[in-house]
Amino acid sequence: MIPNSLSKMRGALLACAVVSVATVVACSGGNTAVTAPEVDGGLNCGDSAQACGSTCTVLARDPANCGSCGNTCKAGEVCATGKCATSCGGGSTQCGQSCVSVQTDGANCGACAAACKAGEVCSAGKCGSACAGGSQACGQSCVDTKNDPANCGSCGNACTGGQVCSAGVCGLSCAGGTTNCNGLCINTANDPANCGSCGNACPGGQVCSSGVCGLSCVGGTSKCGGACVDTKNDPSNCGKCGVACSFANAGAFCSNSACTLGACNGNFLNCNKNAADGCEVDISTDVNNCGGCGKVCVGTCAAGVCNAKFVFKPSQIIDGQTVTCSSVNNANPLYTECDDLNQAGLYFPNGITCGPQWSTTNSSYSDTVGFCQSLTGTAKMEAYYNCTGSVTRTTWKNHVWGTTTDNGYTQHVRCYY
Repeated sequence: MIPNSLSKMRGALLACAVVSVATVVACSGGNTAVTAPEVDGGLNCGDSAQACGSTCTVLARDPANCGSCGNTCKAGEVCATGKCATSCGGGSTQCGQSCVSVQTDGANCGACAAACKAGEVCSAGKCGSACAGGSQACGQSCVDTKNDPANCGSCGNACTGGQVCSAGVCGLSCAGGTTNCNGLCINTANDPANCGSCGNACPGGQVCSSGVCGLSCVGGTSKCGGACVDTKNDPSNCGKCGVACSFANAGAFCSNSACTLGACNGNFLNCNKNAADGCEVDISTDVNNCGGCGKVCVGTCAAGVCNAKFVFKPSQIIDGQTVTCSSVNNANPLYTECDDLNQAGLYFPNGITCGPQWSTTNSSYSDTVGFCQSLTGTAKMEAYYNCTGSVTRTTWKNHVWGTTTDNGYTQHVRCYY
């Protein structure tokens, strides 16, 4: 059952207060509140938000909870990468009091308040079904977990206390030749919004090459938009400009101008070893790959754990006694069938009518309906009744075995799921 939701404005701060429902709600002013059902008395905010009281929010840009719950930015300030500031930097766009990337933000995709539909993500400023350019879906946003302080290394892993995200690890300084620009580790050698230094944006028509704005690229790089990139290893421009690497439920990178499948997301795995369809299997629910590739589950698969259903075998212990079948039929997904069902060499009694015939009528001598329900959980069965002279039969009632004398017997039993 999906719980009801309620969202309301929090005064001029434009933050959203939301209860229950696994939905992303785009709020005016560019803020985003992610809401989810309560779990064990607390909010389950998913992998891209944090709980602040009764609200799921993104601390990196919420002016009412900027960087930490309750840290409210002043009037005229914005929340930029978890810090209150007078303006947005690092190529981000001011939407209300929040600094967002309109290239990746599902609530402000391409422009402020341009929200993607449910099930879509925002990649390169456009709503779509998958992330491109080596980015990863965190909620409805496609982010680079190598340098995103709100999703550092993995979705929802936010850097705190003035830390930055560099190479997917939170720390006090940027690594790999990148520079800390308003909490983001930027390669100032080719970033047109921070060319050579933070905030040094190249004029329209110019590119950033080796940290210098100019009309052309140097050092073997190619002009793609306003950036000078190496198309041999740029996942957003792999082999040539505009060729973005993208795989279903996985990361992507560019190697020698060819797109290559990266790490699988969450519970997904590449079980068919075919990169073309990415990581195609959710091992948390797939009965053919339950908890891992090739792990077949005869039953239901939940959270990667197989809840096996009962099937008759040629011999099995049921309520302390050995029950045998001359043959079994488990090919039909609706039921499991035991032919010539015997316990201690004895059939179940008929007690109803002579056959031979299939019937759904329960015997008064032996509770065949209850027997099946104890095995499959469903009180539906079919029994193939037959007749001989009056002889001793085995009985089952309420998990207790016994005997009786009857002229009819239950030769075959089908227990339905």
